[in-house]
Amino acid sequence: MAMVHGTCALCFAPGVPLKESHILPSWAYKRARATGTANPDPVQVRLGTAVQTSKQLTDRLLCGRCEQRLGTAERYASTLAYKADFSTDFFSHVRRLPRVGTSVPVVEPVTLNLAQLAYFGASVFWRAHVSTRTQGYSMGDRYAEAFRTYLLDPSSPPSRTAMILMYYEDALGQGSKYGTTFVVPAQCRNGDHHAHRLVVCGFHFELVTGGVLPKTFRKLCLWQGSDRRIPIQNHQFLVRWFAEVLPPIQPKGKLANSGGS
Repeated sequence: MAMVHGTCALCFAPGVPLKESHILPSWAYKRARATGTANPDPVQVRLGTAVQTSKQLTDRLLCGRCEQRLGTAERYASTLAYKADFSTDFFSHVRRLPRVGTSVPVVEPVTLNLAQLAYFGASVFWRAHVSTRTQGYSMGDRYAEAFRTYLLDPSSPPSRTAMILMYYEDALGQGSKYGTTFVVPAQCRNGDHHAHRLVVCGFHFELVTGGVLPKTFRKLCLWQGSDRRIPIQNHQFLVRWFAEVLPPIQPKGKLANSGGS
């Protein structure tokens, strides 16, 4: 493939070779492949259609230095995400807290590096915004610039924003039915602020920007919250979200020929 030169979207270095950067990490695609089936490729849902494809979402965005800059947190997240066999090491780095009534289970970090996970989540939201390959997603230029600054200097988190982390587990020690699912960032208007969601192999990041930020988000915010606990959700939480935001889906290509199974 011919080398492409241009301006790095992150550090603005001009005339540099631009890497074929993944919007979502390459390891997420590998873990989503359904081994033992005739067609192990993941199902991509986009603009109301579902198709099985081996293509990964990439774009010429970053110089080599910035690709490495974002790669550190991405590699760290890979060690805690669900693997292809639906196992995970995430729970060996947290402490389960007593559940109160019917409330959502929560864990607290023990050896978890929340700063690295916050950086990872922020980098994927930002990459999805600046890429021309993720049509329909936007952080808003103001917030995209604030996140670009944060990715260059993590000591300066974006103001008027809050991001929380949840993790998927269907039952105690049982993993998650959708542990290897990943979803490109999506956003919606929620009252006087914007809400953004990202799912990657067990991780569920929720970002709110602008307006009056919800109290829960300010409390659990990964970069400025006073409460470091992480809610644990079962896969039905993800199913309900899909039902809310996805239009009716039409299988295409090999997926249609197989009856959508």
